[in-house]
Amino acid sequence: YGVSLDVSLDIERVGRTAHQMARELDEGEPRIWVLTDESEDSFKVNSHTLNAGEAQLVADRLSEILRSGMTE
Repeated sequence: YGVSLDVSLDIERVGRTAHQMARELDEGEPRIWVLTDESEDSFKVNSHTLNAGEAQLVADRLSEILRSGMTE
């Protein structure tokens, strides 16, 4: 599938599963679709589908969601 970003989560620390993250990304603005499977702690972002400048949008949105649920 080309180049992808594999994201692994510490579920306890980020306060959500990969499926919950995927739902938040899909329902957010901008809408971001990621690939999940049966794993609860990882998902993929297919970067080959991004247009110029969209990588930063994805990074910003991921950062926003991760920080909102993080515990120390």
